[in-house]
Amino acid sequence: MKLIIADDHGLIAASLESIINSKFSQIEILKVFNKDTLFNVLQNHTVDILIQDIRFGKDNAIDFIPTIIENYPNCKLIILTSITDPYTIKAISKFKPDAFILKTESMDTIVSALSAVISGQAYISKNVLEVNENLLSSNNKVLLSLREREILSQILMEKSIQQIAESLFISAKTVEMHRANLFVKLDVKNVTGLVKKAILYNLVDEL
Repeated sequence: MKLIIADDHGLIAASLESIINSKFSQIEILKVFNKDTLFNVLQNHTVDILIQDIRFGKDNAIDFIPTIIENYPNCKLIILTSITDPYTIKAISKFKPDAFILKTESMDTIVSALSAVISGQAYISKNVLEVNENLLSSNNKVLLSLREREILSQILMEKSIQQIAESLFISAKTVEMHRANLFVKLDVKNVTGLVKKAILYNLVDEL
């Protein structure tokens, strides 16, 4: 049985590999850190299970998951993400993944999810179910962290990544990470789309 861990954070991928190896000796694990490598592995190997992060380097996995589902229908899909805003949750749910868990989950939860998928069952963690309940009670409002709001505000003032970093006393890489999260949460591909969605969802008035 072959399994892909698709996560651009090496430490997280290595931790997952260690957890899986300790519980499932029959699984061969392949780690990939970007979209191009992922599709190359899928084309050249028979993969049984894919553990996919949503914010995957420069790419939003929501954009290419439909292609994987269509071209590799026998590959079980496990979504593992730290992003829990309503629009991302809705988009992921439409794919009907075989398992849906958060990066904040315990080792036992990850093992339970993988065990369920191997046995042909679907698995949604309690944390994901709680997030869904909270989303329903919050009228599906886009939920941004304080730092994301700060960076969105700076973007709306047409500041560059470096200018934002200097203004908030953080690194440019950190700004890029939060901006990528904003792209995923608002389902956009660039700053122009981000500004349009911020206005559409009345986020500008809340900054």
